Amino acid sequence: MKKSVKLQVPKVKGNTYQWYFRTSKNAVWQSMGKKGAGKVKLSVKITMAMDGWQYRCQVTSASGISYSDIYELYVYEPLKVRKQPKWNQKSLPGTKMTLSITAQGADSYQWLTRPNSGAAWTAIDGATGTSYVVDVQEGMAGRQYACQITGRAGTVRSKSAIVKLAPWPKVKITKQPMWKNAVQPGNVVTLSVKALNAETYQWYYRTSSNGAWIIYSGATQPILTFTVGAGTNGYQYKCTAKGRGGSVDSKPVILKVLAP
Repeated sequence: MKKSVKLQVPKVKGNTYQWYFRTSKNAVWQSMGKKGAGKVKLSVKITMAMDGWQYRCQVTSASGISYSDIYELYVYEPLKVRKQPKWNQKSLPGTKMTLSITAQGADSYQWLTRPNSGAAWTAIDGATGTSYVVDVQEGMAGRQYACQITGRAGTVRSKSAIVKLAPWPKVKITKQPMWKNAVQPGNVVTLSVKALNAETYQWYYRTSSNGAWIIYSGATQPILTFTVGAGTNGYQYKCTAKGRGGSVDSKPVILKVLAP
């Protein structure tokens, strides 16, 4: 914004000049007194509060009094983004990220998005505030967001905030299934496992250390309870915990079954 503006009327020998101002179109004209007397050039210091103020010069000549054209001040701040929206950290799908902007001279805001740097920007319906909350989803890596600000000085678009997705946390077994005691056929055995970041569980068994693992039908919980059958000595049991960060197997439990 300019600090001052200069107003001028033609200079004619013998004429006298007096500048007047008013604070709006409907206000009363006021003389600027000595500051505006006898001058064809007037320098006015500007503040934001002077937007819409008007000035004119009264010219007195031998033929009478006339007035110059009205000069109206149009005062506004230049558009400038003070704080750019940023994608501060990698985010997991299902979380939310708040983008915000601070701007000078802005009267309105419109958030925009595009899938990548080569695509066209599109406006987000209803996103017209100084902040916007992104609902992070799978497949959004690289998507961009920006804010278009509009003011009396025109329109400016902020820098892009680019979506960065975090890798899903790995699945980790925190408690292994254990069974140390020998059991007799007909006894009930309970095995349990705990795993971080796991969403599903599946228990398996095999008849020997060299056998193939077989899905234990219906055993899809962290806890497995079963009745020991005859001829199952040496059977092994394990649980596979799965999540979006991968899968991991528990250590196998070897069942010791006493002869009947």
